[in-house]
Amino acid sequence: MKTTKFSILALAVMAGGILAASAKVVPTVVNAYSVDATFTNATVDVWSVDGAPSTTNALVSTAPALGFHPSLTVATDGSGKITGAGSLIVNSTNGTALGTPVSYFLVSVSGRISSTVASVGSPSVSAMTVKGSGWTIDSNGVPTAASIVVTFNSNGAGDTTNSRIPGILVGNIKGITPGKVGSHLGFTNQGYVSASSDLPLSLSAYVIQSLKGNAGSVVILSDNYTGRGNITKTNNYVFNVNGTGLGAGSSLTVKGLEGSYTNTAFEATNEIVFSAPTNAAITKGKIKGQAVVSPAASTVSATLVTGY
Repeated sequence: MKTTKFSILALAVMAGGILAASAKVVPTVVNAYSVDATFTNATVDVWSVDGAPSTTNALVSTAPALGFHPSLTVATDGSGKITGAGSLIVNSTNGTALGTPVSYFLVSVSGRISSTVASVGSPSVSAMTVKGSGWTIDSNGVPTAASIVVTFNSNGAGDTTNSRIPGILVGNIKGITPGKVGSHLGFTNQGYVSASSDLPLSLSAYVIQSLKGNAGSVVILSDNYTGRGNITKTNNYVFNVNGTGLGAGSSLTVKGLEGSYTNTAFEATNEIVFSAPTNAAITKGKIKGQAVVSPAASTVSATLVTGY
C-alpha cells in the first residue's frame, strides 16, 4: 500500500495560499474637496460688536442728557471678547454742534458679548467699559484735565434694521464736565452699541478625507478654523472644528450624512465619483461667545480639489 505524506511546511504553504486567496483587500481612498454649507435659520444668528457705546436723546435718570460722539476701532473675537481704542467727544447735547463745555478723551474699550440657545437674537453685551483721560474745554476756551469711565450693558434684542444693540450707559466724568461746572459728573443715559448680525451663517472649508470602505476620517482646514472628524460605515459623519486666529474661542460640532458627488477632472470625459457631506446640522457650537444650533443647513455642496 502506498501512503501519501504531506510535510507540515507544505500544509502551511497551502493554508496560507487559501487564506490569501479568500481575503479581500479593501483599499484606502484619499480625496480632497471643498465643502460649503449655508445656515439661514434664526438659531444661528451671530452678532459682532464693532462700535463704542453711543447715546440717544433719551435721558434715563440723571441730568444732563449727554451726547457721545465716538471715533473708535472696535472688534469682537471668536470667544466674544470685545476690544478697541480711539477717541471720544462728550458734550451736553446729542446734536452735531458740540458747543462748550466739551470734553475730548483718548479711550480703550473692553467687554464681552454672549448668548444662549434660548436667547438667540437678544445677545447680552455685559460690562462693556470705555475709559480714558483727556481734557474739557469750558465756555471761555480754557482746557482742564478730565477723565471718563463708562459702562454699557444691553437691555433688549438686537436691532437688525439699524445695526445696533440697545442698552444703558452708566458713567462718571472727573474734572470740569459738560453740562456741569464742577469736579465730578455721574450720568445714566439710554444708548446703544453699533453691531452687525451675521446671517446667514456660512461654513466653508477644505477637507482631506481618508476612507476604507465607507468608514474613515477627515482633516478640516480653513482660514478661520481647523478640525477633525469621523465617518461611519453607514455614511454618517461628525466634524468638530475650532476657531483659529481672531476666530479662536469659537467651536462647532456638525453632523450629517455623506453621499456621492461626481466631478469632471483633468479631461472633460474623466468623471470622478467621490463621497462628501450632502446635508449638515449644527448640534452644538459657539461663535463669538454666542450659542448656535441649526437642525439643518439650507444648502450643502462639495467640489473635488483637482488642481485644475
